[in-house]
Amino acid sequence: MYYDNKIETLSEIFGTSEIELTELYLNVSGRIFPIVDDVIITLQPHQIPSHIVARINIVYEEEAINSSTVEDTQYPFGEEWKIYNEILPEHSEEFNKYFDIINLKLLESKRICDLGCGIGRWSYFLKDTAKEIVLVDFSESIFEARKHLIESDNMVFILGDVLDLPFQDDTFDIIFSLGVLHHIPIPALQSVRDLAGLAPEFLFYIYYDLDNRGARFKSLFSSSI
Repeated sequence: MYYDNKIETLSEIFGTSEIELTELYLNVSGRIFPIVDDVIITLQPHQIPSHIVARINIVYEEEAINSSTVEDTQYPFGEEWKIYNEILPEHSEEFNKYFDIINLKLLESKRICDLGCGIGRWSYFLKDTAKEIVLVDFSESIFEARKHLIESDNMVFILGDVLDLPFQDDTFDIIFSLGVLHHIPIPALQSVRDLAGLAPEFLFYIYYDLDNRGARFKSLFSSSI
């Protein structure tokens, strides 16, 4: 099994030595997280796509499955990344621009968390640099990330909710999240504060389209950049 040699890593990430690993699930202190195609699922039952539930050998209450609250983000992004699922040469250039403020050499001994990883294109360019990378996404794009990083043995793949991560504080050396936090249902800066306990260093990029601002503000903003 992929995680056979990663029990110590999983123990540190989840903050307990009470870890049981099987082909079908990860048992963390009595809490069961299903495993599908090497992806550990930490989502609540109502957040798990129905066809993924069908592959899980765990019985969930019917009313707890397929809540409409996830449809605005999980399904669209999952479908988008199934279509645009290639890592392209231009992504290397984008990676260099995003990470130009980080000394990549210093990441060799670090455990990194890629929040909202999509198809794993940024972690792909760190796979031979970082000691360990934990990739997290709310959508099924995490399965595309697994495919892209199939040759790497220093990865942990999580289908999970950024706002509900069962991770131990201070388990990561650095967290990065590029173009993700503005999509979640709380203010981006609040989400950063909520995540602050997980790592001492963060790299976040968010996008803002100024739709709720007037023409004067947009003009001043444009002239300042």
